[in-house]
Amino acid sequence: MLRKISSSVTFPLVVKSARQGSSIGVTVLKEAGLANFTKAMEHALFVERVHATHFLDQSIEHQLEFIRSLCDIREGLGLPMLMDHEGKQQRILHPDKLFSALKSLNKGDVITLMAEDAETEVVVEGFIEGREFSCIVVDNELPDGSTMPLALPPTEIRKGGQMFDYRSKYLPGLARKVTPIDLPQNEIERIAQSAERLYSALGFEVYARIDGFYGNDGQIYLNDPNTTSGMMPSSFFFHQAAEIGLNPSKFLTFIIRASIASRVRSLDAHLNTLLQRLDSFIDLHAQTITQKNKVAVILGGYSSERHISVESGRNIYEKLSSSEKYQPIPVFLTGDAANFRIFHIPVNILLKDNADDIRDKVLHFHEHPALAAIRSRAALITARYAGAAALNKPEEWDFDILKKEADAVFIALHGRPGEDGAIQQ
Repeated sequence: MLRKISSSVTFPLVVKSARQGSSIGVTVLKEAGLANFTKAMEHALFVERVHATHFLDQSIEHQLEFIRSLCDIREGLGLPMLMDHEGKQQRILHPDKLFSALKSLNKGDVITLMAEDAETEVVVEGFIEGREFSCIVVDNELPDGSTMPLALPPTEIRKGGQMFDYRSKYLPGLARKVTPIDLPQNEIERIAQSAERLYSALGFEVYARIDGFYGNDGQIYLNDPNTTSGMMPSSFFFHQAAEIGLNPSKFLTFIIRASIASRVRSLDAHLNTLLQRLDSFIDLHAQTITQKNKVAVILGGYSSERHISVESGRNIYEKLSSSEKYQPIPVFLTGDAANFRIFHIPVNILLKDNADDIRDKVLHFHEHPALAAIRSRAALITARYAGAAALNKPEEWDFDILKKEADAVFIALHGRPGEDGAIQQ
């Protein structure tokens, strides 16, 4: 098999599970070699062969770490798993049971462990040298009720390692998201148009996430279309919607409305009443937004806890955004103990990776020219869900302006100057 693959695909290779997501079961093979290829195939199939001698000769700490790793789906097999020993199969439901089963083996035994819902197919691809990106595409409803695909600003994934694996996707600090990808405007337009064409060709509706690479050869490779997307606060889904002025609550409202409208267009006419009801709520929300109490949410700061402050502030901002009573205003604080500087920031800057990214965007604001073009195409969406006056760039305020603009303040600062009374004073 390795010879056959090597004849048609050049190294490095990407070996991955056919049905998994979040980069689980993926290995990058840099060079040929049967042992490494076999290990990569078993990893993709969620199979592990264990030599009892190797396990039993380890210290108790290493044995427990091996058990922990095997039972963690992000790096091992997950539970439940099946253990095959001399033709007899045992179902493992708990790490303690696996530990006991391995401890009872004789030196020289070789067992096979397999995830209960293991893979049966593996995909082998050539490794693409280039820059990885992800692009959300949505149904853009036109005034006549028809739709056309609209690509939001593509996000570049800057990885700490060679692969955007599970940990770098979901643990903070292991990868950075740069929206839009740092390319000339015409190249961003090429990515957007390619993603929109694939969206139409595959018959997607409402929204999709199209992943790909901008190769070192200047080619665009779209290799992973997704009919849904991760919806953590840090996900591409919300990062890119923020670039057209929609916070997470407003973007989810748009997605729900687009989903119902898609069903209505598919002759599911009984949902038309539901669509009309939702439209009335959206219109009412737009009419009453000026009547809401404006709450400035102050986040950031300059202490070692500034990143935690940003997470807390974003959490409060989103809760207030979903309220019928309050309208949150994101306010970022930077500077030092002798000189506070406060900025009213747009939602796309609010959702940057951490406090230092936000500070950099605020103090050295520069908008990529591609964003203006994408926002122009998204104008109908932005006007309806975010309001015509959606903020696009940071505004520096002083405390007098803050007093005029906000009815109340929520201090989401951790450490100084939020917990020593300085900002309150």
